[in-house]
Amino acid sequence: MTRAIFIDPARTEKDRPAVGDRKNGFSISPFEIPYEMQVFGESSLDHVLSIRFSYPGGETGTTRSDIPSFGIESDVDIRIRSGRLSGKILEMTFGRPVNADELAQVAGRLKEASTATLSLSTKFNYQMISRILSSWREIIEASDIS
Repeated sequence: MTRAIFIDPARTEKDRPAVGDRKNGFSISPFEIPYEMQVFGESSLDHVLSIRFSYPGGETGTTRSDIPSFGIESDVDIRIRSGRLSGKILEMTFGRPVNADELAQVAGRLKEASTATLSLSTKFNYQMISRILSSWREIIEASDIS
């Protein structure tokens, strides 16, 4: 099963990663915020095998890497495909189907991984994807209504 899920800009605006204040700070670029997810799963959106993110401007990427557990109890293998130039997450693939609770664990691992990245834009992108996965149930419910 494949399903396209629109990500409401009001949600991402509310969860927008930033450092500093409005006058002397930095925040995530609009080009680092996904507007849609392609969710690939077995039978429902609670058995997810992979998620592909779409961004304004598009981007290709072949860089693949694994996300470590960072001490978070999880048996889910996470492999990401990153943008060639930006480092943003284009796709996440899981070693087995994951449910909404396990996506919350994945979100925690991404949040931890964001502290280890060198680029501020990549850090913000990891934090944004983490926040989207943390709100998985709400995003799915909103997509079912529309």
